[in-house]
Amino acid sequence: MEGKVIPSTMALDEDGKPLMSLEEMKEGMFQSIRDNGTVELIRAQLRRQFIEKLQQHRLNDDRDDENNAGRANQDAVSSTPDEKLVHGLVAEYLASKGLENTLAVFIPEIGGSRNQVDSTTILEKMERVSTGHSLLFVLVKELVRRFQLATMDSGTQTAMDCFDHRIVLENELRRVENSYLAECAAQKLEPEKSLEERMVQYQREYDGICEKRLQEELEQYKSTEVALVRAEERKRFNREVDNLRASLLQEYRNKQERLQEHERELELAFVARRTELETSLFETRQSLFKDLERLRVKEAELQVKVESDFRHFASETQRFQLWEESVRTQEANLEGIVGQAMREKERAWNIERQQALADIQTKQDDLADRERTLAAETGTVKTLKTQVVTLQQEVAALEAALSMNFA
Repeated sequence: MEGKVIPSTMALDEDGKPLMSLEEMKEGMFQSIRDNGTVELIRAQLRRQFIEKLQQHRLNDDRDDENNAGRANQDAVSSTPDEKLVHGLVAEYLASKGLENTLAVFIPEIGGSRNQVDSTTILEKMERVSTGHSLLFVLVKELVRRFQLATMDSGTQTAMDCFDHRIVLENELRRVENSYLAECAAQKLEPEKSLEERMVQYQREYDGICEKRLQEELEQYKSTEVALVRAEERKRFNREVDNLRASLLQEYRNKQERLQEHERELELAFVARRTELETSLFETRQSLFKDLERLRVKEAELQVKVESDFRHFASETQRFQLWEESVRTQEANLEGIVGQAMREKERAWNIERQQALADIQTKQDDLADRERTLAAETGTVKTLKTQVVTLQQEVAALEAALSMNFA
């Protein structure tokens, strides 16, 4: 790499060495972290976690149909012997080069270590081939042969399946050759550009691409997680609201039925009491009518006796008049007592009715208070939900700022 020229105006420390600026310090720290493999490790861990989350999400979606999902998972996890052979070669290559992060991501993607074959089995299989060629050459020939068979078998395939894969292979080889020729031409035009500088440039371009893909995967993962959390919270909130609404409605209906039943009982008691008092009043009137009839008969008898004994009749008449006045006074007193009793009974009935209405109003007020409490709790839940969304946005902003600082 080219040496950096120290300007004359740069600040120096006590030993005369130039002080590092903030950008240089950040670049040095990020370069040291990258050299230690921390960035690659974080990328590998995030990618592995993202793949595990996607696999878990697919398993949860397919859990409703257990039989079909079981067969599909077995078909997806198990690999053919040729695929296991290729997986083993790739894993052997990654392990030999020390690419532990890539290996940690590659093994979960192929379904675990059971879908690869170790080096001993690969050597035994290569000895059994005994064709004199390398195993990679045999695999390439087998792959080309499979492509030819796939393109030639047009009896049961569509036009899209009969596409000749050799054309794709030739185009890919031609593209690699053109890029190689362009690189050679660029190297001839700039011979002073060293291999180390080109490697640094390639590394920067690769880091930029990896960083962009990592950010895209993180954004997609975050949006998926936020959508899932929102859906779960919305379902749970709707279930709780429905349950609470149903319980309150049932409680209101039960109380209303009890109040109606109590009101019917009071009405029946009032009707029975009024009937009883009316019956008692009727019997009292009948007895008074009978007494009056007897008095009239007795008056007639006295009038018959007047002719025989005037003096006795006069005294008896005076006594009868006094007794009649007493009876009238008793009748008036009895009517007053009956009226007073009726008024007292009506007053007692009015008091009982007012108490019943007051109880009904109190219970209705309690129900209104509970409805207001429910509305307040609903507002609190909405406020908490808004705070959770705000916190998630702040966490996303902090992660973005952290990624920009490391970048």
